[in-house]
Formats: sequence, structure tokens, C-alpha cells
Amino acid sequence: MATQLGALGVGEIIGIDAQRVASDNLVATHEFGCADALLLRRKTAALKSKLWWINGTVRFTAVNALVLSPPNFPHSEETAQVLRWFLVLFQQLRS
Repeated sequence: MATQLGALGVGEIIGIDAQRVASDNLVATHEFGCADALLLRRKTAALKSKLWWINGTVRFTAVNALVLSPPNFPHSEETAQVLRWFLVLFQQLRS
């Protein structure tokens, strides 16, 4: 989603993720490449590089942290994605 926001011209994006790119999760997203997996880059660092190539004017802030959700909360990954989206939206509205 961050690359799409960057392509649309969003001025500031905050990425929150503590994971590293690994070969077993490359098929889950088109955002990362084999080199990212070989170097075990943080997903936020790899995304920052990709965003720079898409839109060199976007400001990307990487937060290497987990987005936590309450235990037994349904759709916790979807909840985390919505929280990330609201955070990006909030930062955009602030500027």
C-alpha cells in the first residue's frame, strides 16, 4: 500500500514493521526482491528504497516496531493494516 500511496503523491509515509525480508515471505508481496532477502534487510529499509525510486520527494519514516493488537482480537493482521493506514492518513492531514 505504501508504494501506491507514494505513486499517488502522498508527501509523508510512516512505515511500521519489525520484520526482515526473508526468502519464505517474498511471495506474499511484490514490494521486495531477492536481493532484499539475501541481505536480510528490514522491510522498512527495503520499502524506503523502493519508494525513493517511485517518488523521490516522498518522506518515509521507518519505525522498526511491532504493531500489537489485543489477544484473541479477530482479524488482527487486518486491524494492524488499518492502524497503519490511519497513521499515514493522520500524518498527511497534519502537514
